[in-house]
Amino acid sequence: MLTAAALAVFGGGTWQPGPGTLVARARRRSMLVFETVGDAVAAARRASVAGAAVGLAVGELSTGGDWWAGPPLEVADALALRAGAGRVLATATVRALAPRNSDRWVPAGLV
Repeated sequence: MLTAAALAVFGGGTWQPGPGTLVARARRRSMLVFETVGDAVAAARRASVAGAAVGLAVGELSTGGDWWAGPPLEVADALALRAGAGRVLATATVRALAPRNSDRWVPAGLV
């Protein structure tokens, strides 16, 4: 098991994911895993600018080489489904661990 940030992206145009590992792709949906929350937040920003709906979560993940599993992937996926085009929804844990910069975090309430 390892602790990592999970990013789910639906739709949008072309964007650069950065140092993330692509763990799933189907139709207009991509799932990526990042070693740092900062890298995941930066990728989420780029994806949302490209018009994608994005979900971000962090937590324990398991991997077996060509497969990945764990609650962060499921949570990120559910958040992306609810985000809407050009928006990012992230868990409170992501916000707490994200680097302090110019990103503006607004509570979305219970999702």
